[in-house]
Amino acid sequence: MQRRYPHQLSKGTHHYVVALDEDTVAKIFEGDAHSDVETEAAAMRFANEINDLVVKLVRTDFDEQLDADVMVMERLYPFDCRAYELEKRELWLEAFEYELKQLHEAGWIHGDLYQPGNAPGTSFDNIFLTPQGIRLIDTGKAVLRQNTGDILFEKQVRDEWEAVRLFRECFLGR
Repeated sequence: MQRRYPHQLSKGTHHYVVALDEDTVAKIFEGDAHSDVETEAAAMRFANEINDLVVKLVRTDFDEQLDADVMVMERLYPFDCRAYELEKRELWLEAFEYELKQLHEAGWIHGDLYQPGNAPGTSFDNIFLTPQGIRLIDTGKAVLRQNTGDILFEKQVRDEWEAVRLFRECFLGR
């Protein structure tokens, strides 16, 4: 049987997310994952300094009750895009693409906008529609230009824009 945490919101490929309160959640890093939490937190901090597209990092911590490192973030409450007119969705997409371009120009790539059909959940699980517009979660695969070569970084930017093209079709086509 699969592990279950109190106040669990979701389970990704490697981590669980639990509600801490109405405003914050914690991503749980089980086992010897201290370097993983710090790597993801650094990528999230970088993105948070550029704009508001990526979920806000509150802090990293160790939770004694869970016996795990945790990454505490703002809690987002996603909407279903089908409740909104196409014109509004087009405006949200325009703002999303603008902010994503800002992140790319600053040297940051999300790296996991699109998940293949054989992954659990939906293909765009890391893209939320919120009261503040489209937001990104789960920066575990984020790439910083400073940590990779320019050719690889530019390839990943192209791949991310292909994921955005697929997301656009899905977001507007529902």
